[in-house]
Amino acid sequence: QKVVDPDFFHDPEHYQALNRVIEIIGANINDSSHSIGTNHEHIPKYQQMKRQQNLVEEAIEHMAIKHCADLNSSVAAVGRMSRQFDEAKLRVRNLRRQVRDVKDSLRLGELGMGDLETSANPNEPSSSTTAAAAAAAQAGASARSLRELWLKKLECEAVLSLLRKLEIIRRAPGGFDSLIRPVDGGPCRIGAAVVVLSEALSIMFSDDVAQVQAFDRIMEQLMTRKQ
Repeated sequence: QKVVDPDFFHDPEHYQALNRVIEIIGANINDSSHSIGTNHEHIPKYQQMKRQQNLVEEAIEHMAIKHCADLNSSVAAVGRMSRQFDEAKLRVRNLRRQVRDVKDSLRLGELGMGDLETSANPNEPSSSTTAAAAAAAQAGASARSLRELWLKKLECEAVLSLLRKLEIIRRAPGGFDSLIRPVDGGPCRIGAAVVVLSEALSIMFSDDVAQVQAFDRIMEQLMTRKQ
């Protein structure tokens, strides 16, 4: 029997097994061949109750492992996503504040330069012109910082592009051989091999890669395969 006896759970919120326990104890007392206090394995009612207990414990374990574990993992995932969303909002807020500060600094710098140009006596700067000059200096520093970040971005993009080209050159000899003589015994793909070799040679003779002396050996391998 693979289902729970409804006599035990007539109401899902109340476990009604007292009548079974009384029957088991009574059967054990009425059995003259066994004394009180011995186990009840020989009583059919007891065996049936043990089977029901095992079924209930297996159902509880299944619920705890499958459903509760999935629920806990879902709650953890939602909490992690909520934290990441809050962190992203904080970063966006900080970036907006930085952009606003840069715009304000640039605007103050422009106003300060206008005051300096229209000043009647530039040899006697007032407090307003001094503040404007300080704002202009800050705006210039912010502009230099943005320019440096832009140049750094361009430099990183150039390095990544060069690394991609070097990786294509490094893989070209092996790729050419695998297309000409497939390891699995497949057909020879001459067209694809020519494309791989042509791309590698084109990159090899480009201005930014031709000065790299470490690829002399690979250059010889490519030229050998070209012949």
